[in-house]
Amino acid sequence: MTKQQNSNWYATIPVVYFPKMTPTHSLTSPAVFPPDVGGYSIVQTLPGNSSVLAKIGHRLVVLKPLDPDCLLRTKSQNKLHPNIHDRLSRVRELPHGHVANFYGVERDQGYIYLIWEYLPGKTLAEWIVNPEISEDQIVITLRELIANVQQLHQRGIIHGAIHARNIIIDTDNHLRVTHINPLLYTEREQDIAALLELLRELALHRADTSDALEYIASEVAENKQSLEGATARVSQLLEPHVDDSAERLDKSLDQNRRNRSRMIGAVLIVVALMLSLSIRYLVNRMVPGKISPPQASPEAMR
Repeated sequence: MTKQQNSNWYATIPVVYFPKMTPTHSLTSPAVFPPDVGGYSIVQTLPGNSSVLAKIGHRLVVLKPLDPDCLLRTKSQNKLHPNIHDRLSRVRELPHGHVANFYGVERDQGYIYLIWEYLPGKTLAEWIVNPEISEDQIVITLRELIANVQQLHQRGIIHGAIHARNIIIDTDNHLRVTHINPLLYTEREQDIAALLELLRELALHRADTSDALEYIASEVAENKQSLEGATARVSQLLEPHVDDSAERLDKSLDQNRRNRSRMIGAVLIVVALMLSLSIRYLVNRMVPGKISPPQASPEAMR
């Protein structure tokens, strides 16, 4: 990948802005959460959004007040809009592993709360500022994020709220997304624009990975119709490292072969010397020594 002259590349990517929906009635989220919501005990308010960490029994969940635009106001109570109900039903049926589980809704004191699985770990914004996180790991994590969004799109679901706080990284660096927006977003560009904005934000936090983030942003922008193509292209960032590892492995194997050949040669030489000495010893034992001529006695010499 070639580094561009403009270091502030993220300022050149166009952003698609979507009009914010205006509430049709005066119902808003509670300004202060009560100590209990339904059967859930509030543990703490989560930073950055209107969600709270709650507990029921030994299980922790996240309660998020439902946007007023998702409700129909009646004389006696607020009800889910039928289309919103259908959307949440589809979200609830998503396979586990990549998206936080959506458990259902809780009604309390005129408010309706979405109940999401609590994901322990760090938000993407908290995780990426760790200098010990390598560029390779950042690329792998963002590739996983793009693949997850693509899987949602394949199921006809637009996330609608992609930002760093809604992306959780666990202790094994495994990524999961949460808090899919219940509003009826239908345009893929909503998520594409959010991904590009997220990459801008990450580039500000990790300037040392700006080249990789620039490449990922360009692939997301060029593969708007199918993020699967972007996922494949992002994987190429890791291929040089794979090739280097393979080359290092080949060199190591060659060196091992050379060392093994030298060792075998030395052993053969030692064996040959020992065999030669053994043969020589046996030959000397089998062949009689040199016969000396008889000598006359001293008396005969007189």
